[in-house]
Amino acid sequence: NFLAVIQKLFFHYQWNTFLHKAVQQIIFDLVYLAFPFDGEDKTLFLDEAVTKTPENSEDLQKSREALIKQLMIENSFLSNLMEVWQMNKEEESKEDGRRRGYMGHVTDIANSLSSLFTAERCAEFMDNIRKELGDEVMQTWTTFVNDELAPVNTRNRLDMNTFSSFGSSSDEEDTDYKFPSSLTMHLQQNFFDF
Repeated sequence: NFLAVIQKLFFHYQWNTFLHKAVQQIIFDLVYLAFPFDGEDKTLFLDEAVTKTPENSEDLQKSREALIKQLMIENSFLSNLMEVWQMNKEEESKEDGRRRGYMGHVTDIANSLSSLFTAERCAEFMDNIRKELGDEVMQTWTTFVNDELAPVNTRNRLDMNTFSSFGSSSDEEDTDYKFPSSLTMHLQQNFFDF
């Protein structure tokens, strides 16, 4: 079970950013290939060659959905995310406690999986996931998303477009500079990861 192995490695090696980014990318690829956004540029996360629709796309879609199901149900990924989140909170609350190295990646993955539960593009599939996970896990997940994840997202949100000037060495009058949205998003992503 490949997904169980990478999940175990992800949580075991809490300071291996290369590993965390690779696992995060695998999960993002699963999510965004199985349920691409309508009208959005999927290539933000994915290689162009991977996003081309093959001739056997129906079989491929079933395989991707099976992997997401395996990740979320068989491997209890949601419960594991919430568990490491809680362990990190306890660690940080200690006198000399510090944040675990994978927490930025955990936040990103949790946001990605959370978006699946609210997206119309995969509503039927996610309804089946909800049923299989059960009411207790889904109530815990909803509480986690609202009470733990949402405040972190609010705190981490950094609107780069609000910076008016970074100082200029010229005598010319400074003009407000707006970062391109793609650059802003990448800067925010880097901030979230670390």
